[in-house]
Amino acid sequence: MWWLESADADSQSSHDGGVVEAGDVLRLGSHAVRLDDIVSYKLEEVIERDYDGLLVNASVLLISAGVFLIGLLQFGWLERVLIGFVLLIILGMSGAAELMGLNQIRSMQLTVFTHQGRRVKFASTDSREIDRLIGFLRQAA
Repeated sequence: MWWLESADADSQSSHDGGVVEAGDVLRLGSHAVRLDDIVSYKLEEVIERDYDGLLVNASVLLISAGVFLIGLLQFGWLERVLIGFVLLIILGMSGAAELMGLNQIRSMQLTVFTHQGRRVKFASTDSREIDRLIGFLRQAA
């Protein structure tokens, strides 16, 4: 979440759609950056996946399905245990599909650079929020 705070505590001009002043402060989450201190910004798309958890999950389920199949074919387990084999195969294959990247978490990360060399990062999964922030930064610059 980002918002603009007025430099003057009594002034509400930046809050009600008025003129943005150079001393106003842009809040990016818990970070504060003065508008006149902003040099540039960079936008990146970040894609995240939980490889380790999905790999362990798929491996355990497929190994368990293999144990069930060996028990059915070699040790003469009851055929009603076959439903467990089918269930474990389905769960293992869904874990493998997740591992292939069908379920990705995409977010946009905006990095604001200041005159002092500080980098302030702001990330959001809502592209409309990032678009509004970029539009504001272009207008304020």
